[in-house]
Amino acid sequence: MMSEPSISIAMCVYNGERYIRQQLDSFVAQTRRPDELVVCDDASSDATAEIVAEFARTAPFDVRLWTQPSNVGRIANFEKAISLCTKELIFLSDADDVWHAGKLDSMSRVLAAAPGATGVFCDAEIVDAALKPLGYSHFDHRGFTPRMQLQLRNGDAFEPLLGSRIVQGAALAFRASCRPTLLPLSAHWGQDSWIAVLLAASGDLLCVNDNLMSYRQHDANLVGAMRRRPARLERLARKLRHPRSHYRDALKATMYAGRQLDDLQERLARQGELVHSARLREAMDRRRWRLKRRRFVIGTLLTILGDRPQAA
Repeated sequence: MMSEPSISIAMCVYNGERYIRQQLDSFVAQTRRPDELVVCDDASSDATAEIVAEFARTAPFDVRLWTQPSNVGRIANFEKAISLCTKELIFLSDADDVWHAGKLDSMSRVLAAAPGATGVFCDAEIVDAALKPLGYSHFDHRGFTPRMQLQLRNGDAFEPLLGSRIVQGAALAFRASCRPTLLPLSAHWGQDSWIAVLLAASGDLLCVNDNLMSYRQHDANLVGAMRRRPARLERLARKLRHPRSHYRDALKATMYAGRQLDDLQERLARQGELVHSARLREAMDRRRWRLKRRRFVIGTLLTILGDRPQAA
């Protein structure tokens, strides 16, 4: 009989008093409960820490609260939470979502059945602030097409993962043994994309194509999944924003992964150069436009001055 791996939840929160209790309650309602919950509070100024402390007194599993002495930001806070986990599997969590009852059980079973897999992620139902479904999922919003899902299953995950925020951190679980590769988190990447790319580099990153959580959209989302503009334009804009250091950090991290990663390193290097070239073209286009505008203005002024009647 296959033994169940032990589970940690690494939750990060900042001023989360409005929604955090619903998320905590959803952990208790899991068909397979976690063995521990690690909460890192990024120096909240509201009642977040008090709510967690109250929950810990009656929770059916171990709850540990770490309060940052001052605000360190989302990435550093997640890094601390991940480092404090003591169990075999680490599930990441935000404070404003609600997990469906089978999330921990479904995802932990997938990893238990695939010893070579480094991590697994699921889809999420997009809901409003009152948890009302908005009619689409996270995969829909991010354009995670059947073709991209096939790439992932075939072990060719890097192109999709580099080009889009397919993997949402709160929908991701990974083996604690991967921490030496993942930490420290890069300051140039969102922790979601950073962890997903390096998990895929170190082994098989698996996908559960089911909505196992409700991803809440509200007025304080840091990223969110509201449909505001076409996903293709959003991906293009994100690529142009990424500095080359984004990819240099990943190249450095892959040196420490436990297997040969020449293919990933080649892809990262190529992607970094493509982004650099795109940024150069963008800058040159802006210069050309400014030069054309300047010539137009000067030419117009000269025309106007040339048309002036001459003084007698």
